[in-house]
Amino acid sequence: MAVNLDLLVAGESVKLGYPEVLRGVVAAQGGIPRLVRIVGHPLASELLLLGRAVGAREARDRFGLVNVVVNDSEVQDVALEIASAICSASPDAVQATKLALEDAWRSGCAGVERSTTRASEHPISQRVYSGSNIREGLAAFAERRAPRWTNPTPITPVKSKL
Repeated sequence: MAVNLDLLVAGESVKLGYPEVLRGVVAAQGGIPRLVRIVGHPLASELLLLGRAVGAREARDRFGLVNVVVNDSEVQDVALEIASAICSASPDAVQATKLALEDAWRSGCAGVERSTTRASEHPISQRVYSGSNIREGLAAFAERRAPRWTNPTPITPVKSKL
């Protein structure tokens, strides 16, 4: 499941792994390609072929599967702090950034780099740059105050042409 998350806060006692080979099955459901994309072939091979579990710190430091490791008792509080920080940003910019991340994940970085469409010309970016929140964000910055965001209608994902 860790390979399907945008951000992962793990308690110190957490163990992550792919025990499927030890059970006589394959890590299906998209887990193998996602893991290879995140950690690379050699490290994915180690996790998948050995079926061993790794601790939270190793999952973060060696495999890049975890963003933050905290005491087990602090996981929910830290996760809520991160969520609050995201929620304090411009909602339409967060939506557009999330969609851009998903597009880059699906098409791969090489596909994104080959694109001839500049980010500012993308329909989602145009919506962000023409909306009220960009003006509010810039005004709040200039006036040294917290922004007062408006909530736009959800952005409909656009199929990648890459």
